[in-house]
Amino acid sequence: AVVVRFACVDEEAVGGGFEEAEGALGPVNVLVVNHAIYEKRDVSLADMSLSQWRRTLSVNLDGTFLLVRQYLRALHRCPRHLPVSVVLIGSTAGKFGEAMHADYATSKSAMMGGLLLSLKNEIVQHHPKGRANCIAPGWVRTPMASGALADRGIVSQAMATTPLRKVAEAAEIARMCAVLCSPALSGHVTGHVVDVNGGMEGRRLFTPDDIPFPL
Repeated sequence: AVVVRFACVDEEAVGGGFEEAEGALGPVNVLVVNHAIYEKRDVSLADMSLSQWRRTLSVNLDGTFLLVRQYLRALHRCPRHLPVSVVLIGSTAGKFGEAMHADYATSKSAMMGGLLLSLKNEIVQHHPKGRANCIAPGWVRTPMASGALADRGIVSQAMATTPLRKVAEAAEIARMCAVLCSPALSGHVTGHVVDVNGGMEGRRLFTPDDIPFPL
């Protein structure tokens, strides 16, 4: 394994990172875009600063653009027999929205929608069998989520619309990445968002006590 560190919002650093990876391992034929930032504080749209909005979209969306662009530019060096696949990591926030975190939800929604659907049509211009898909996880047990998962109120709200009533493990997301990158398992699948969220149906906005009855 080779670890290459660089800032995903720095054009030169992204180009240098790909060159370093190619020098160590050969042409990059699979790209999984898994980075993101998320403001832990609840901040409403009315109270959100422009700097927070721009920072989140810069890292989550501009960073994704730069990584995908560099990957496409280098695909001509990839032998035709190698599988070529991009997997973007979205979020249920991009599907359902997320109150108090509109910056994050917007960045993921743009990735899962316009960017993915454009990419799946363009990648074949660089490699005839190139594919692009997206995974939209719900809650995943990671260090970043550990604080929220220790809050019973947050967990209860998240599991209220999730039939499996469980939190995903990181390995479950990784296995779906492997499936989407495999031409044997998903060679005719492109342009799709795969939910890995335990069947989550949406957001619980109110508790029974919040709803007047009779209406």
